Amino acid sequence: MASQTTAGQRVLVVGGGIVGASSAYHLAKAGAAVTLLDQRQPVQGTTAASFAWLNGSSGLSQAYVRLRLASMQAWRDLDQSLAGALKIAWPGCISWRASEAETERFIAERQAWGYPLELIDRARILELEPNLLQPPGCAARMAGEGELDPVHAATTLLAAAREAGADVRYGVPVLGFQVANGKVTGVDIPGERLPADHVVLAAGTETGALAALAGAHVPMTSTPGVGFTCKPGPRLVYGLVVSQDFEMKQGADGRFVSVANFAEDEPAPPLAQERAVRRELATIARHVRGAEALEVERTVLGYRPIPPDGFPAVGASSQVAGLYIATMHSGVTMAAIVGRYAVAEVLEGARVAELAPFRPERFQSA
Repeated sequence: MASQTTAGQRVLVVGGGIVGASSAYHLAKAGAAVTLLDQRQPVQGTTAASFAWLNGSSGLSQAYVRLRLASMQAWRDLDQSLAGALKIAWPGCISWRASEAETERFIAERQAWGYPLELIDRARILELEPNLLQPPGCAARMAGEGELDPVHAATTLLAAAREAGADVRYGVPVLGFQVANGKVTGVDIPGERLPADHVVLAAGTETGALAALAGAHVPMTSTPGVGFTCKPGPRLVYGLVVSQDFEMKQGADGRFVSVANFAEDEPAPPLAQERAVRRELATIARHVRGAEALEVERTVLGYRPIPPDGFPAVGASSQVAGLYIATMHSGVTMAAIVGRYAVAEVLEGARVAELAPFRPERFQSA
C-alpha cells in the first residue's frame, strides 16, 4: 500500500530498457503516478543486445560486488512477487582468467569481499561442462549466478507497471526540460508538455545529453557489442561459461546466446557486426564440442552506457532538484535493486547508504 508521502507523486521515467522498466514498475507499485517515455519502440536499445548474466562476481570493487549481490537477491524477490513470470534461471557460472594464478587471485579477492564462489579443478569443470575442449586447469564456480531473457524480462516489467497504473509511451522523444528555481517541473515532448515532480533518467547512452538539456552534467562513454542468438540445437553448455575470450549460455529452448565485442579501432556498421560475430563463433567452436554447427538466428547491436570510471551513476542530481540518474553498464544485473532503491530515494527522499560510492555528483569536480 502506498504511503501518503508517495501516493500521487508525478514521476516521468525516460528510457524503456530494463532499468527504466524496473524503475517504472517499482515506482508505480509504490503509488506514484508514473509515465514512462521511450523514443524507440518496445525494448529495442542496449537491453535487447545484453548477454543478461545476473552476477556480482564481475564487479570491480567491494562496494560494487556487494551491490550487485543485493540486486541478485532483489531479482529473486521480484520474480517471486510476479509468480515466476520473469522466467529467471539460476544455473550458476564458471569463469576463468588468462592464467591459473590470475584466476586464483580473482577468487581470493572476491571471497575476501564476501562473495560466494569457489575454486574448482579441471575434472570438476568437465563434470559441469563436458563439451569444453580446452578447459583450464582451474576456474571460479559461482553457483548462485543466473540469467534471463532481457527483452522478455523488460516487457514483463513494463506490462506489470501498466497494471499498477503506469502510462507507458513508445516513440516519444524528450525534446527539453522545464526547470524552475533549480528544480525540474516537467518535460517537453512533441505537441505536449508533461508536468512532473521527479524525472528518472534511465536512458542509457543518451543520459548525458538529456541531463545536459536539464542543466546537469553526467559524463558518459560507451562501447559497442553485438548480442547474438543461435537457432535451437543440442545441449552444448549447461550453465553460464565466461572467459576473457567468450561469454556463452544456452536457454531451455536450446537457443545458444553469446556476445561479440569490437576492436577499439573498429566501427560498428552492419559489415563490422557480421565480422565480429563470425570471429566470436570461430572462437567458441575452438572451445566447445559441437559449436561448429551453430547457426545465427538473430543479432542486435547495442552500445553499453559506461560512466568514465566504469561504475554506475545512480542517484539524485546535485545540480538540478527532482532529476534522478539511473545509468550503468551491467544494467540487467542492477535493474532490480535500482528500481527498489528508486522508491526510497525518489519518492521518500532517502539517501540509501549502499549507493554512496555511485552517486553522479562524484563527477561534478571532474
